[in-house]
Amino acid sequence: MTPLATLRYSFVSALIAMVIAVVVGVMAAIAVHTARGVVRTAGAVLALVPLGISAVTLGFGYLIVLSGLPARVSSSPLIIPCVQALIAIPVVIGIVVPALDAVPDRARAAAATLGAGPLRVLWTIDLPAVGRSLAAAGGFAFVMALGEFGATSFLARADTTTLPVLIGSALNRPGATQLATAMAASMLLVVATAVAMLAVEVLRPRSRAVL
Repeated sequence: MTPLATLRYSFVSALIAMVIAVVVGVMAAIAVHTARGVVRTAGAVLALVPLGISAVTLGFGYLIVLSGLPARVSSSPLIIPCVQALIAIPVVIGIVVPALDAVPDRARAAAATLGAGPLRVLWTIDLPAVGRSLAAAGGFAFVMALGEFGATSFLARADTTTLPVLIGSALNRPGATQLATAMAASMLLVVATAVAMLAVEVLRPRSRAVL
């Protein structure tokens, strides 16, 4: 794949991974936020486990699991985004949980008093209040997925090569053409990451005065 074709695939894969990470991360964050005591502590620790495990180890684990699954599953184009999402989910949880904790309980109580059920409170009170944090979490998830190499390198194929994998494979081959490919892919990755981080900075939560 050419660097531009790889950039297109990397962008789509990172976008899918971002959606998966945000959806799963928000659900996990809500579970951690609503839990109390030892359950909350255990949930928070469990959510951060992927951050403490090497990406190479996760990729190797995925490879072992996929080897025992049908070829239709192991060759699915969603495998790479799922691997990337697993790396980003703890970051989403780490951003969303404090944002949920900062939502005033009186706002939830007022909505409940007016007849809103738990899902209605979540949709009308919590999610709008953490919207900017959610956008920032999505941006960070996208950047992490875009630059993920350790786990993706175990599972990438010719048609599912991401920019970091292309850079690594090109640098492992001799020749000026391979070096030029690696340099071009590196520049594309830097530009794409810079644009994504700029979006995160624009959308990140701003400090507010406490009433």
